[in-house]
Amino acid sequence: LESARALLARGARPDTTNLAGHTPVAHAADENHAELLSLLIEAGAAVDPIDANGQTPLFLTTWQGHSEALKVLLDAGADTTAVDRVGNTALHMAAREGQLEAAAMLVAAGADLDAATSTERQTPLMRAAMEGKQLMVAFLLESGARTDLVDAYDLSAADWARREDYPALADQIQSSAGEPSSPAS
Repeated sequence: LESARALLARGARPDTTNLAGHTPVAHAADENHAELLSLLIEAGAAVDPIDANGQTPLFLTTWQGHSEALKVLLDAGADTTAVDRVGNTALHMAAREGQLEAAAMLVAAGADLDAATSTERQTPLMRAAMEGKQLMVAFLLESGARTDLVDAYDLSAADWARREDYPALADQIQSSAGEPSSPAS
């Protein structure tokens, strides 16, 4: 942290990128280094730089469950609607990985529970269901995620749970389900 302070004091640019498009903010987020992250943002670093995969530091903190760094990013105004190259949001990542605390923080910050990926039109609930993340599914349902949406394969979250051999999870989702429909564009 002291080295970063010294470099910034000597004029180092906080938004310099490496070949993968990662900035110091992305590295601090990836390592859950909240103090460094705060320092870089205070020095003028962008909160939402996009890397070669189309992901922002919010994605790095979320899928790993780095709640301290995630809080810094959200407090600094990180975009919860940002999408990667296939349309995943940070909430999709949290749902797929079962990162409940991160998901709760994202939802509290206004993340779209029913955001559909651009390619497969899958929602965070579908991603949690296909990975068998029972606690995440329960959280998303309690938060108001729609169960009646279907993806590009005409499969709902309950269908994905069944397809991936999670019948109890499918029943849990189905008990909240309405008629399947396509996600809004």
